[in-house]
Amino acid sequence: MATRCTAIAYADNPTGKTRNTRLDYIYYSKSATALKLISSQVFDVRDANGVMPSDHRPLLSVFSVR
Repeated sequence: MATRCTAIAYADNPTGKTRNTRLDYIYYSKSATALKLISSQVFDVRDANGVMPSDHRPLLSVFSVR
């Protein structure tokens, strides 16, 4: 079974063990032929001092529905 993937990530994880791995996945059924993934974006939410409010970043994925 072939899988098509698009990886979106930030390299800014200097002390974390997940620096070179993908944590978030977008799953949808192969039978959902009306859906097409248009884009995914991970948001950098550091404040002016570079502080992250969480160890998780928001992820937004956009689909088109035919």
